[in-house]
Amino acid sequence: MAANLGAGLVITGTITHKAFEAANLETRLDISLIEVKTRQKLYTSSISLKGTADVRTMNELMITAFLDTMRNAIVKKVVLVRPILSEKSLCITEIRDYDTYQSMINSLRSMDSVTMISLSRIQGHSICHSILIKGNLQDILDNLKQKQITQADMMVEGDKASVRLLKP
Repeated sequence: MAANLGAGLVITGTITHKAFEAANLETRLDISLIEVKTRQKLYTSSISLKGTADVRTMNELMITAFLDTMRNAIVKKVVLVRPILSEKSLCITEIRDYDTYQSMINSLRSMDSVTMISLSRIQGHSICHSILIKGNLQDILDNLKQKQITQADMMVEGDKASVRLLKP
């Protein structure tokens, strides 16, 4: 039935309540998350709980007990995380030698979070680039600083990063 309705995942299970002694209730929940297409069980859990609460309260406690784990099992199956690509500006100023500049660009290109670097402007000892990144621009600059290519002041303002090379 789930396949006919176009469902990808199905939660199935049983809940039983047994009264014992005067005001005590034993509740058991057996639950599974099944992928419809392959009929594979992605998650299975059994939980038992004894207490003096009523049936409604016991049901709520049982659901609370497994809900986060079930959500995580579903998320792992249905969510594909793709970082958003965003275009930013990066200007490197006070460039005194090509080797240092090229080392910085090579370092940026080697980062997984930098998908593209293109030249946008050259003016005097400054070269500006358009970069396409996954994630945070500040993280990229922090990573670049850790490479210790040369001493530099690095700053991010909105979508623009500036790197001012310092004299050695």
